[in-house]
Amino acid sequence: MAVPIDRPLPPTDPDDAPLAQTLAASRAHFGGHDVLATRVHAPEGWLPAAEVIRAGPLLDELLARATQATGTQRADIGGTLLAEGYAWALALRAVGTLLFGTRIPALAPDEVSLELAAGDTTITGVALSGGSYGIAGDARAGDPSLVVLADEDALLTRLHVELETHLAPLLEAIGAATGRPRRALWRSAGDRLGGAFLWLGEVVGARERAWELGTRCMHGSGPLAVGAGFRVLEHAGIAEPTRNRRSCCLIWRADGNDTCFTCPLTSDVERRARLQARAAAAA
Repeated sequence: MAVPIDRPLPPTDPDDAPLAQTLAASRAHFGGHDVLATRVHAPEGWLPAAEVIRAGPLLDELLARATQATGTQRADIGGTLLAEGYAWALALRAVGTLLFGTRIPALAPDEVSLELAAGDTTITGVALSGGSYGIAGDARAGDPSLVVLADEDALLTRLHVELETHLAPLLEAIGAATGRPRRALWRSAGDRLGGAFLWLGEVVGARERAWELGTRCMHGSGPLAVGAGFRVLEHAGIAEPTRNRRSCCLIWRADGNDTCFTCPLTSDVERRARLQARAAAAA
């Protein structure tokens, strides 16, 4: 995988950065609602991502919270859910800015800050340095906070690089602390990337575009390239956009839980039964 060596510089005026422009476009699309919950420059008290993802007391605390939330003593389930939630927070921002403006943010750990829910592992807000990547023809080309790549394929490759670089130390630390295999954690992270394309395609009203980009993005040999598997499952008058996950989050092993709709352990027979139940409840 070719990796561009240039990195964008932090903007001198964060509010005027190309990335800020893209985030503003997303808010305008939804009448001012911040779907991505993302800003350029971090408020006081937010945690640098570089501190969150490294092995140490903070990550141990987050793993303990995630495990407790499962209602089990299984650290592998808690670790999987923490990895998935974190990967989702990053993937949502990367895919969101791509769909809203054909740019992606710089996501190195030292360029990201996080707002965490009190006593929880939920990431409620993300602050970025303001650096971003775009493609030839970008109206803000020449801005030092924007690195222009050759084309959309190069941008999708860069999206992989940014996510993999950020997630690698986190997944390594979670695997070492919980015993969950690294390959399984990477599959979980890749599934969250696919889920971001799926969910945002519906939110933005751009399913065809999101699925086309997602299919291209998730093809290849990198650890996040788990395959998109987008499809529509129709039953009982419901057309459900979905995808086939490559990993299981293990939450079904906790009391009172079942497999997810997209879980590889859930059969299409069971999926149709759930759609049937949903249709009956709506009626």
